[in-house]
Amino acid sequence: MKKIISCSLVLASIIAILTACSGPEEITPPISAGDTIITVEERMEVFEACKKKSAELNNLEGLEDRINFLAWLATQPAFYSYGFAGEDLYAVFQDGRVVLFVHTPLDEPTGGRMSSGRTLKPPANTSPQGRVEDLPKSKKVSLFNGMGRYFDPNNRDAIKGIFDSPNTNKHGYVVVEKEATIANLKAVSDDAVFYIHTHGGAGQLHTKKGPRPIMALWTTELVTAGTEVTYKTDLDEERLCYTFATHHTEASEPHYAITSLFVREYMSFGENCFIYLDACNGFNESIPGNVTFRERMIAKATNQKATFVGWTESPTTYKQTAQFVFDRLLGANAGATGGIISQEDPFQRPFDLDQVFADMRSEGLGVSPNGAELKYKTTVEREVLLRPTIEYVEVDEYTSRMIIYGLFPSEQGHVGVNNVSVAVDSWSPYGITCI
Repeated sequence: MKKIISCSLVLASIIAILTACSGPEEITPPISAGDTIITVEERMEVFEACKKKSAELNNLEGLEDRINFLAWLATQPAFYSYGFAGEDLYAVFQDGRVVLFVHTPLDEPTGGRMSSGRTLKPPANTSPQGRVEDLPKSKKVSLFNGMGRYFDPNNRDAIKGIFDSPNTNKHGYVVVEKEATIANLKAVSDDAVFYIHTHGGAGQLHTKKGPRPIMALWTTELVTAGTEVTYKTDLDEERLCYTFATHHTEASEPHYAITSLFVREYMSFGENCFIYLDACNGFNESIPGNVTFRERMIAKATNQKATFVGWTESPTTYKQTAQFVFDRLLGANAGATGGIISQEDPFQRPFDLDQVFADMRSEGLGVSPNGAELKYKTTVEREVLLRPTIEYVEVDEYTSRMIIYGLFPSEQGHVGVNNVSVAVDSWSPYGITCI
């Protein structure tokens, strides 16, 4: 009986704390008057205390651990605000700087998948509204990784293999793998494809200035006394915040994370670019900060035409899904190059993103057991493509004309038969007639 009563009291305490902290708007700790100055040394001491307490609470793996950590945050004088941000936690220093404590579940074991059984020649698309205005203008592809050894870092290599496969590399994309450092992210410019695999944290904060939404992407930059001086301006201007998460080991550690203000200040993308966030909360529309982050990334495309892909929550099937999306967009058929998706028989041509998503869903990809979904938004008026694609060919022997049906760039390119250029009679986004 004593054991039952004890368990009941613990459960009641957890429910009480959770109810009190369920939304940042309900947390009303006292707010200090005037500006507060926190020295670098004082902040580093707070981070060490956070690391120690997080380790004591199983690195915040379970809900009860996060509730107990939140109760501990309430006792720390360096913070004036704290609360839940979805599955994550947040705290705000007395001087206004933000710390996110993100939940970082590992992905599930990966495996192969069955061929989709899609036919080689689907019905022709004749809708005048079903065509992309143009392909990405740039050929620059940046594949960023912010995850450490505790996670599987090889997904980026598999995606690079898809771009470099014999069926894809003739299209001319130049792929560069990069670490998600602050300097590398500041240098993002004119990308045709921007992919990043990292931690993502988001929530609605209670600050001295009122409610503040936030979305942040973890970088590989560890917080140190030296970097605090280096990034002081970006921190003060809220272009960077702090994030606790796992990296090389199970233990949680503080890194810098970029916010939407960082995107607005430093980053830019090419025309009709393709942006893929393999991170928690990248497409969580219930959190205003996520929407702001997404819209600012799209707005930083040269012509404000971009496609943004992201997860609604914490994904566990991200590896299979990302490889599937890029393989089918590019028509790489790269299953034999070391990826975890299988080749299709017969080989498939490139498809537009909407068709890729439909096929992906039919195979159970783009979803996780916890309910996370991969979604996308595009400001490109028509279909989203990374390569031109031939649907089928007809030959008029009487006039010696070849008619090629498919999806092509708006601007006329060149047609070759067995690597020999042929004269083009007419060119449209849906069909090409040549001699």
